[in-house]
Amino acid sequence: MEIEWRTVAYGFGTALVLGLAAAYFFPYADMTSPILMYGLIGGAAGLVAGYYTTTGMGSAALNGGLSTTIGSVVVLGALVLLGLLFEGLVTTFGVAVAGLVLVVAYAIPGIVGGMVGEWYKEHRMERAAKPAAR
Repeated sequence: MEIEWRTVAYGFGTALVLGLAAAYFFPYADMTSPILMYGLIGGAAGLVAGYYTTTGMGSAALNGGLSTTIGSVVVLGALVLLGLLFEGLVTTFGVAVAGLVLVVAYAIPGIVGGMVGEWYKEHRMERAAKPAAR
């Protein structure tokens, strides 16, 4: 298994863009259905990372999970910093602990999405290599 940082960056960018778009178009979606939003955004980011991975299924799963995890760690870091500045230590500690649980939960759709992206790429290449029957 090999980490390809370019594919991780693609997945991270996808998660960032989809997260911002979801927050703009569906502002209350995280409160009403957070698991669905985390699953869709993480799965899509993992799918992109897995599609661009070139070294196999295990690497695609690793890169997909890593891309969604990095994105959630960046968001968690920003929330903890803002919490320390404006809320206080006790509240920020609660946000940090809950955020670490979500980081682990957010990696699972990325791993599955990475595997699906690699499978789709291999399946597509397989179909393209077969000659058409006449």
